[in-house]
This record gives sequence, structure tokens and C-alpha cells, in this order.
Amino acid sequence: MLIACCFIQFGGLGVLSNSIGVFFPPICANLGFTTAQISFHITIRGLATVAALPLAGMMLTKYRSRYVLTPAALLLVCSIGSMSFFSELWQWYIASVFYGIAGAFLFLMMSPLILTNWFKSKTGFAVGVAMAFSGLGGIVMNPVGSVLIDQFGWRTAYLIFAGIGALCILPFTAFVLERRPEDIGEQPYSEGNDGLPAADDGKKIPNRRRPSELAGRPVLWVFLAIVMIVAFETVFIYHFPGYALSIGLSTTVGSAMSSASMAGNLIGKFGLGWLNDRLNAKRTFMLGILLTMLGIAIIQAFWRSPIMLTIGSGLYGVCMALTSVSVPMLILGLFNQSVYATVLSLATMMTSAMGGIGTALIGLTYDVSGGYTAAFWLAQALCGICAILLLAAFALKRMEIQKIGRTLH
Repeated sequence: MLIACCFIQFGGLGVLSNSIGVFFPPICANLGFTTAQISFHITIRGLATVAALPLAGMMLTKYRSRYVLTPAALLLVCSIGSMSFFSELWQWYIASVFYGIAGAFLFLMMSPLILTNWFKSKTGFAVGVAMAFSGLGGIVMNPVGSVLIDQFGWRTAYLIFAGIGALCILPFTAFVLERRPEDIGEQPYSEGNDGLPAADDGKKIPNRRRPSELAGRPVLWVFLAIVMIVAFETVFIYHFPGYALSIGLSTTVGSAMSSASMAGNLIGKFGLGWLNDRLNAKRTFMLGILLTMLGIAIIQAFWRSPIMLTIGSGLYGVCMALTSVSVPMLILGLFNQSVYATVLSLATMMTSAMGGIGTALIGLTYDVSGGYTAAFWLAQALCGICAILLLAAFALKRMEIQKIGRTLH
């Protein structure tokens, strides 16, 4: 199951999402679009994903994975492949709706949902490895995509990308993936009596299955606030080229900062997953917050040094790993497995929505202040608030457990 999730993350999020930006310049040059016009289909895709996430969460927990994910994979691959034949903007916009719906099933929710059922030990490591393959796909396929476009043109390259995605995804969704080991008479991976270390007190977490009951838990709202803050932190990577220019450095430095952030993201997925299995969700998440703050502090303090900016950006990149690896593990520390899919779908919706809002907010801050200083200080303040909220979330969980204990006695 881990190998299947790795291939799907590589071919789906890595190839068919993280590498699509290489198509924008040749499409604009060929068809006369502006970058803003063609990139708007990414915004539409994100909105469609957010809208489809509740449906994805429900279907992934109700039906066998292969019956849900295989049609989604076909829809995803066909959406990308069809772009090879487009010549009008509205065609990209419509295809992006179908792409976004398919992405809700395949990208951020699928791997954590399946792997937390199949791994009762080393859960964090398994999720971290799978999610790291999405970053690896982007690292590999961005330069490969540029070569394909130069050699064959962007239309043929779209078809090649769709073919690679299909080869990576469809065999596993159709013949391998199962949501739970019990569905095929297997047992989850476990080392002895080891369980998930995410719940740091080892006591029973209140079990509330109904959405109305879940919404009545203060810990849910604190958790979602944490997710929103971390999602906001991740959008600085899009502004690094502009930040470099604003302080008198070249776009090459900004690109190096972005690349370092992606490297920090990739390493962070492995590292945070591994640490989660040895510490617990709270300590690992707190470490990720502190590394993010340190990275931003280095960027603020050593803005004249390209080397230090690159180092700071690498540390900052850990915050992106928090959203994809540590957030799913944090859910296991605060909630029961029975509501995992529901909470994960809510968290994924918040992450997707806050990504768009955060990008615009940082841009607005730059327009008002004439620089990125205020945005960086806002990020630091929010990291501090996030750390406090993290402690509050686990305190609320302990209070719920104590309250139920008093009720039982």
C-alpha cells in the first residue's frame, strides 16, 4: 500500500499538478494569453477541489477505494490530456473543474487516510514517505517537462504527461489499493504492541461520530485555526522571487530561495514523519513551527547574504511538510480514528482555501507597505499564536477526557 501511495503521489500531485507551470510560457507565446489568464485555471482547480472535498471524504470511507479512485484517476488523466487540443481559455477553465474534483479524491486526503489504516506502527514515516513523492515528482518532472516542450511542443508534452500520470496511478487504483486491511482479510502493520504515538497521554479520546457532535468540541475549532495558520505560512514560497527583487537582489537569488524551500519541504516530510513515530504529534508539530520561525528570522536578519537567505528558506520549507504530514498525524492525536476522514477533509479544505487567501493577503501587504517586512513579522506572530493554540488543543483534549471520566464514575 505504501508503494502504491508513493506512485500515485508521484504521478498525480507531482507530475500532473506540481509540474504544470512549465506549460504556461509556451501556451502564452503560442496563443497570446497573459500569464494571469492561463494561471487562473489553477485557481478554478483549487476552488473545485475545496468544493468536492466533503464528497471525497464521504465516498472514500463508504466505498471500496478502487471503485472511487479509479474513476477519479481517469477523470484526472483525461482532463490533462484534453488540454493538448485546447485553443480557448474557457476550455482550460472547464477542464480545471473536472481536474479539481478528481484531485479532491487523489491528492491530499487519499494517502493519509489509507496509510493510517494500514500502519499502526511507523505511521508518520509511511505518510511522510508517500507525501514526499509528490515533491520528488515536481523536482524531476519540471526539467523533464521543459525538455519535452522544447523537443515536441507543448501539445504533445501534455499527452506525454497524461500518459506518465496514467501509468503511475491507474494500475494501483484499479488493482492494489484497499482502504482497510480488514477488507481483504489482512492485518495492519504493527511492531509488537506498539500503537500510534500521536495521542501523547494514551487515554481514550472522546468518540463523536456525528458532525453536529464533532462541531461542538472546542478542540476542533482550535485545530482548524492551527491548520489555517500553517497554510498561510506556506504561501511565502510564491513571493520569494519578488522579495529578492524588492531588496535589490536578482531573480536568481529568489529562485534559489524557492528551490531551497522545496528541498526543505522534501526533507521535512521524511524527517517529521520519522520524528512523529519517535516523539508524538504535539512535539513534532511544535518542532516544525520553531524551525519555520527560525527560517523566517534568518531571512529577516541576513537579507544581504544570498547564502543565508537560501539557508533560511530551506528551514522555512518545513512548514509545507507540516500541512501534508504533521496535520494528518495531529488529527490522530486529537481525535478518534472513527472521525479521521471527516476532520481530514475539513483540514484539507482549510489548507486549500487559505492558500489562495494568504497569497493575496501577502500581496496586499506588499502593496500597502512597499515591502515584505510587515508580512514576515505577521508570519512570525502567527507562528507564535500557532504554538500557543497547539498547547491549548491538547489541554482541551485532556479536559474532555477528564470530564468523561468523572461522568462515568
